[in-house]
Amino acid sequence: MGPPPEVPTEIWLQIFRLASEDRGSSLESLRVGPNDRRLGREESVGYKKSLATKLSLVGTCRRWNIIATPLLYEHISVTGQRRYSRVLGGFNRDDGASAKYRNMVTRLDLVCLEEGRGYKIAIELCRAFPELTTLLAALAFTKEDEPTPLFDELSPKLKHLYLLPGSSSMWMLKRVPFSRMVDFLDNHPQLLDISTPYAFSEPESSEERRDWSGKSWPTIRTLVLQNRNQAEVLSACLPSEAFPNLQFVNGLSFGKDVQKSYRNTLAQDW
Repeated sequence: MGPPPEVPTEIWLQIFRLASEDRGSSLESLRVGPNDRRLGREESVGYKKSLATKLSLVGTCRRWNIIATPLLYEHISVTGQRRYSRVLGGFNRDDGASAKYRNMVTRLDLVCLEEGRGYKIAIELCRAFPELTTLLAALAFTKEDEPTPLFDELSPKLKHLYLLPGSSSMWMLKRVPFSRMVDFLDNHPQLLDISTPYAFSEPESSEERRDWSGKSWPTIRTLVLQNRNQAEVLSACLPSEAFPNLQFVNGLSFGKDVQKSYRNTLAQDW
């Protein structure tokens, strides 16, 4: 009787992914739940167990190390400035391995509720991970922070964006020019889900107003609206075909009655 057949790498990878799955990190609760849901200040039990399993896999043997290492780095959770310093310090070593590991990170969960630091930390981390496809961030801003530069650091490969208000009073002080949001959508052609707490400022003059009549973002499946202004400006400024494949609109932060009203309005327009 000969040796057992060689198991393909793809099969091992699928086995390892199932063994280390963290179901508690699903985006579904953010997609369909109340918009003011905050990420926890500590890594979840599920995330810690998943990370421990991945560490065991990479330490088993050389072949498993090669297969499981991308799983180990694909999802990074950062809670607080101390954790941020360790993560960024580890990824910013001046060697080829650090660059390779940075490129493996496709999802970042970030919680930094320290005013004056959260925004800067988010920018530095997003700049460090050029292959990022998913960002979940709960941040606190100060009056001096200009929020839009964060958009410039997000990978064009981004698919899921959930920015949650770590301090709602500070977030509401910030308004993003609607033209800037249109540019962001144009620059991220793979985006599937979007949730931001920013209110939009409409163009105040004909010179500022662009012709958005032909705009369309067919990849967008989910819009999570965190304030009434977002629904009003989207309906007022964009054509009915702007989101041809939109499947879900969440406005639960308004309350159920308002959610229903705005969902009906958006359904008529889109």
